[in-house]
Amino acid sequence: LYAKSTTIQRVCKSVKTAETRSLEEGLEKALYFSRTLQKILTGKVYDENNRDNTIPIHAIVDSKTLVESIKSTKQVKGSDIQVLIAWIKERLDEETIDSIEWRSGKENIADVLTKKNVNPKPLIQLLMMKEQEQQIMFAQNAEKAAKAASSYRPVGK
Repeated sequence: LYAKSTTIQRVCKSVKTAETRSLEEGLEKALYFSRTLQKILTGKVYDENNRDNTIPIHAIVDSKTLVESIKSTKQVKGSDIQVLIAWIKERLDEETIDSIEWRSGKENIADVLTKKNVNPKPLIQLLMMKEQEQQIMFAQNAEKAAKAASSYRPVGK
């Protein structure tokens, strides 16, 4: 679980641009963390041809329009985010990122780390769960994410 709330260093023309840049930055960090943990836990360096021991990356965002843009086969309006959306789609296509899923703010447990007046109880419950219960919950969420990802159709395929 990783959450960050800071000011973006570049001026954004829209909320969608800001959300896209934030997701791209978060995914870059997730890839770095995943590969570093993989090396620590298995002693093996990331190999793009063998993903057997990779740590899965499931991104959860609260911007429905961003997720729709990523899943869309149409080109995104706005040259400032076209490259970012293309980069995200490439990571999904090559399966270095397992899924990107939309959740409403009420369902996003990471909100407690970045926003005021959010109920911390769901995050506390997650952290207090036994490892086996967490694995079951994550497996259920991964199954939901896989269903959502199956509706994703890359451009040109």
